[in-house]
Amino acid sequence: RIENKINRQVTFSKRRAGLLKKAHEISVLCDAEVALVVFSHKG
Repeated sequence: RIENKINRQVTFSKRRAGLLKKAHEISVLCDAEVALVVFSHKG
């Protein structure tokens, strides 16, 4: 677990962006609708 709140938020943002990119790629490649549910500690 990342204890530093700033580092945790930065890591979350980067991972979130990566997930969104992959979801978009799957959507385009498979011609399918994709849904993501992502939660953060900040709400």
